[in-house]
Amino acid sequence: MQAKSRVRSIIQLKPGQSVQAVAADLEQASDGSRIVEATGSPHFFVAEVDRRTLDKLKQDDRVHSVYKDELSMPFLDVSTALIRSNRANAAGWNGTGTTIAVLDTGIDRDHPFFTGRIVDEACFSSASATDGTVSLCPNNQPSQTGPGAADAETAQCLVNGQNACSHGSHVAGIAAGKMTDGAPANGVAPEARLLPIQVFSRVDNALTCALRGSTAPCFLSYTSDQKLALEYVSRVVRRHNVAAVNMSLGGGTPYSEACDGDPTAAAVKPEFDALVNLGVGARGRGGQQRVRQRGGLAGLHLHGHRRGGATDDGDRLASFTNRGGRCWTCSRRA
Repeated sequence: MQAKSRVRSIIQLKPGQSVQAVAADLEQASDGSRIVEATGSPHFFVAEVDRRTLDKLKQDDRVHSVYKDELSMPFLDVSTALIRSNRANAAGWNGTGTTIAVLDTGIDRDHPFFTGRIVDEACFSSASATDGTVSLCPNNQPSQTGPGAADAETAQCLVNGQNACSHGSHVAGIAAGKMTDGAPANGVAPEARLLPIQVFSRVDNALTCALRGSTAPCFLSYTSDQKLALEYVSRVVRRHNVAAVNMSLGGGTPYSEACDGDPTAAAVKPEFDALVNLGVGARGRGGQQRVRQRGGLAGLHLHGHRRGGATDDGDRLASFTNRGGRCWTCSRRA
């Protein structure tokens, strides 16, 4: 079976089912499938499956759902003054005592904008010969936790002598940067702590990048790595008092109503549901245009709301933002 006829997929199991058992059965029953990752989560595993195996999985009573393991781009723009977060800071809403988890391209860990406020780090970064992806974890493995795990200044982040993993530091600065020499202003929550998590992989395959409007090398994030990172956040919520999760990732179109049935958004819904049940706000993706992380960040990081939105340069509701009373469940594209 040619690798190109297989699709990298996330197999989400029903509660109480064994990842190891289902993965072993799948590998034994099909010559056209390959287990990619089956140790990181007790709730799902990743496999490359052919069409026949996919149809069988959908009929397996142990399987809740099967999703394509999509690749996503990083999106971002910023203006904290426009959302008047400086006024909120002056009124005492500055993130003191809380932590913001930033799932992105890692962080410049010694940047003075973040001094003394990085509480922990993690990395979930897959490598695939099929997609031409390479792990960005400093240990060159699919995952890493602890100090240095989300370091954005690694060799794999360099492109033509320039660091291409600055997006995560930019996002972290918007969320919780604290005024320092050379910085234009505070971030939205300058007293909050940070939990940076690397969820991107380097892509050296020209076709994979071109399909997403970029040139090689580019940096993309697997949905499965995002799921693993969100599960990790759930495990450390109490330890670090995580108040919000930010994923400035893009793809697809915005939603105007609950999108629980959309296969792309639904792939991370179990993890978002778990975080919301733990009292965490989840702020997420952009649509087809760049997200301006303004109103959403202010709402989540300063006021604890579970819904967020984006505004444009005129402080109007952005055309690409999600809206609606339940769209926190769709925050992959909020």
